Amino acid sequence: MKARFELVLIEVVFVLLMLLAALGARMEALRGEYANAMNNYKAYDELLARRLDSANARNYELKLTKEQLEYSQDSVVRKLDEVRKELDIKTKNLERLEYIESVTVRHDSIFTTDTIFIDGVDVDTTLADAWRVVRVRLGYPNRVGVDTEFKNELSVVVSSEKQTIKPPSKIFFVRWFQRKHRMVKIDVVDANPYASVKEQRFVEIVK
Repeated sequence: MKARFELVLIEVVFVLLMLLAALGARMEALRGEYANAMNNYKAYDELLARRLDSANARNYELKLTKEQLEYSQDSVVRKLDEVRKELDIKTKNLERLEYIESVTVRHDSIFTTDTIFIDGVDVDTTLADAWRVVRVRLGYPNRVGVDTEFKNELSVVVSSEKQTIKPPSKIFFVRWFQRKHRMVKIDVVDANPYASVKEQRFVEIVK
């Protein structure tokens, strides 16, 4: 009888320990979710501050799960996910996403020593689309003004993929047994059709 009681007691203690371990794991997960939620709250708060006062606001990284990425209503996050889909990168291989929008503006004026326009000439015309604005101003007697503005949208998609350490064998089944390591792949896409991404360099500081 005593042995049976001890066995039941051991089973109860074991079950309680398992429950405590499960509760501990769940609490740790909830702490992580709370930390991510607070991180995102502060990041969006700074985003709002930057729109009101771009000189003093800072930029913070958002932390999203793969599910949150797919269902996000943030217009910029949706753009990044569309680029990710166009590149055919699976969310399980995704490491990070980055987005940078910039505008380049240039004002030029040319004055000649000679009169090149007849009296009364005053032309102000603009050529524009979603990515560039070119404003041309012509004025009597010798003024030519050109204002140009270009918008760039850079999307950076960082993912990982497995590659063979040594050059891959030409025999397909031999490649199955070759040692592999994970490589970080970075795709930079500029949505501006007038722009092209030239030199790129990405460096991780290994500690």
